[in-house]
Amino acid sequence: MVILGIADGPDSSAALVIDGQLVAVECEERLDRTPKSHTFPWAAIKEVLEEAGLRSEHVDLVAVAGRFTPPFFLRRHPGLRKMARDAFSPAMDAQVFYQAMLRQSGFGALEADRAADWIRDQLRAKGFHMQRVVLVDVHQALAAAAYRCQPDDDVLGVTLHPMGDGVSVAVHRGVAGQVDRLWAQKGFSTLHVHLQRCAAAIGYDACTEMDRLWALAARGEPDSTLLHHLDRHLHADGPQLSRRSYPIPSTRGEAVYRALVQANPEVAAASVLENLSQAVCGVVAHHMRTEEIRDLALAGAVFDNPRLVAAVAELPEVRTVFASPFSGHGSLGPGAAVYLAGISPHLLPVPGLGREYHAPQCARALTMAGLRGVSPSDPAEAVAGLLEAGGAVARFQGRAGLGRYGLGSRTVLVRADDPAAVEGVRSALGRLEDEEPGCAWVPTPGDGEVRQAAKLEVALRYGNVAVQVDPVFARRYPGVVTPDGRVHLQRVDPDGDPLLHRALVALHRRTGCAAVACFPLAEGRDPIVPVPGEAIRIWRRSGLAGLWLGPYLVQQDVEPKG
Repeated sequence: MVILGIADGPDSSAALVIDGQLVAVECEERLDRTPKSHTFPWAAIKEVLEEAGLRSEHVDLVAVAGRFTPPFFLRRHPGLRKMARDAFSPAMDAQVFYQAMLRQSGFGALEADRAADWIRDQLRAKGFHMQRVVLVDVHQALAAAAYRCQPDDDVLGVTLHPMGDGVSVAVHRGVAGQVDRLWAQKGFSTLHVHLQRCAAAIGYDACTEMDRLWALAARGEPDSTLLHHLDRHLHADGPQLSRRSYPIPSTRGEAVYRALVQANPEVAAASVLENLSQAVCGVVAHHMRTEEIRDLALAGAVFDNPRLVAAVAELPEVRTVFASPFSGHGSLGPGAAVYLAGISPHLLPVPGLGREYHAPQCARALTMAGLRGVSPSDPAEAVAGLLEAGGAVARFQGRAGLGRYGLGSRTVLVRADDPAAVEGVRSALGRLEDEEPGCAWVPTPGDGEVRQAAKLEVALRYGNVAVQVDPVFARRYPGVVTPDGRVHLQRVDPDGDPLLHRALVALHRRTGCAAVACFPLAEGRDPIVPVPGEAIRIWRRSGLAGLWLGPYLVQQDVEPKG
């Protein structure tokens, strides 16, 4: 049985399940080069099929995330999405109101049927002959991605995803391979639009720049007056988040948004993060106490916030926390596929499930670029030697990795104990000053304490949590520690990424440093590069010391080209 999973909202993506195994995942943004791409994921669909050696006619079932999110008229006319890009646009309120109305009326089933028929026609026009198209509720897809992509059999799944088929918060029980919904907050929660409007008031695009907002929050301290304003809008109310009234829309003139505009941006961002953490942790703690389950699996756009995941881990009720390794909306495509397949809970492979380019393809790309690579007898030692000398290495190897940093497979690596070298890489790649690097790390004696490491043991495998570290760790790896004493930490295991693990072990033996800062292999705010030729181009332009391309290692011996 071949199941194709599709998400066609923000972070559109495709995933493929073959005979009960998730075998490929791809985000459209990496292929169309548009951050948080909203287009239908035709390129991603083609990519996952090619990676599995299949064609469109081999697909038996198609699972699409979202029964009426995005709304049918946006699916048919994606250009209309621009109307709701302004967080304070009445179109944003209208979309929330429309989804809630569909959820609570019989019209929701009609909308879903129309969307399924239209998607089926689009796919058949492209040569697909699937038996049927199934639209999967957004929060069910998210819960499946959280539960079925981690190893524990019995967990409480919490999904926070505003504007998700008329639900903002849902709680599921995953046990014995089944996922059952226990509770959902329907209707109009504050979270539907409030977080986007807070980001806009501070000066960030809620669709593409939330990571920058949370990085800004690390540089400030919450303000009690701002927290008072924010708490009046967003707070925990027993099992749910605070509600808001419709159809009266919010405006920039409301006291809370005026206060955010007038405040120091760092203080404003820190206050928004503190308010969000208090509200979310309050709701999560309530459901953990009610259900008497101490193991959590988290998913949804709101949990695409490494500091929020760490805050949940601080709750005394928590024993373990897992956060979906697919960032935010990126969980929807694979979530829909594994929901329909009913895959048993299991760990996903690291670094990821994207396209792999093998030695002949890498050699061809090098030849076309006029370069000659060598195949070191021990590539890990060779890479460690470049890092030891203070150089940075662009790595394009193996299957494309998950998440913002590519989990080491589509990544620029530089020693984490050298802040100057880290800043040099940031400048060479044109990355923004407030972008926080990831950190690939092999635990070694004397590293110091990583708070809640036991609770986050599995989550640390995927690098999607910003953990608090003690002064010993901060002194040892100052290039990756944020102003609030956190690190976007990925623990590299020998069974997950053996080559990167060996390189870090070799680096530690040579220098005492067992961690590297990780930047996406991309320029500016672009998504991670998808093909070897693009990796070569960025390596040349940036002047990085080495390029680890498949089995080949190339060293920079020319001036960077403009």
